[in-house]
Amino acid sequence: MRTTTPGRFKAAALFAAATLAALTAATAPAPALAEAPAAPAAARKACANVGGEKSGARAVTATFHNRSVTVKATVSDHQTGSTRLHVKAIQGSNVTDYQTSVWVNDDDRKVSMNLAADSPGGASAIEYWTESTYGTSGHRVCTR
Repeated sequence: MRTTTPGRFKAAALFAAATLAALTAATAPAPALAEAPAAPAAARKACANVGGEKSGARAVTATFHNRSVTVKATVSDHQTGSTRLHVKAIQGSNVTDYQTSVWVNDDDRKVSMNLAADSPGGASAIEYWTESTYGTSGHRVCTR
């Protein structure tokens, strides 16, 4: 009767275990690649009213997106003449876009403006003011 020496059996078992480990590693899914950082989420800010009692902009909000900013407000005019809202999108010290609303006359009108800020991160602030037949209001800044 032939007997197997313990050393040969142990070597065969080690070889089988190493082969199984190598096969498992070769067929395992590759680790996931790191994803690119996500763009900053939209940030909605309530901004201060601008103008006077009879003429100005109320309920001003700015929603800062990755490459634009949406400004919504109610432009009010309850005096002789008309009023409109001016808005600038600002990235650092650069103005990226500038828009004005329609003239409002003896009314309250909701306005919405989408200003471009086509640089990474989008606008960092808006500057806004109203203009009326009688002059302009002080300028306000609303930051991200």
